[in-house]
Amino acid sequence: MSFVSVNNTIYAARKLVYHLKGELKSVNSQTAQTTTNADESAIRAFLHQMIDAWNRGSGEGFAAPFSKTADFLTFEGTHLKGRKEIAAFHQQAFDTVVKGTRLEGEVNFVRFVNSQLALMHVVVAARKHKRSGLQTRKLLAHISCKQKRISAHINCKQTHYYLQW
Repeated sequence: MSFVSVNNTIYAARKLVYHLKGELKSVNSQTAQTTTNADESAIRAFLHQMIDAWNRGSGEGFAAPFSKTADFLTFEGTHLKGRKEIAAFHQQAFDTVVKGTRLEGEVNFVRFVNSQLALMHVVVAARKHKRSGLQTRKLLAHISCKQKRISAHINCKQTHYYLQW
């Protein structure tokens, strides 16, 4: 990865964090309601939807859990805006560079900031062949509980988030 690419990735990540901070401020001013195990299960199901779609090679299925206006930051720093762009980007990847890969993963945690917002931390690994090594990625997803969709997503090789709200 070049120096310019690293700087672009850092810039895009900071931009997304500032966006999330703005949403958190507006959401934190709303009254909190209790969340249920069903809420957390529904959020955890997003990962299974995405893994299933990845393994089928479906860009549209992969993008389905995202809101129409979602922000998606790819591991190399590309900033995708909206479900359609996320679907098109992933379909191209499924048809070319990640064709034939299998995705596996698990949710490390779901944290409800309040009744309107949750953060989900995920570890996934892609494998080209049964005997090939894993390429591990860590993901942080920002979920709008009201819309029941992922509204922002950060994907990177190593996760060192120092998010101060």
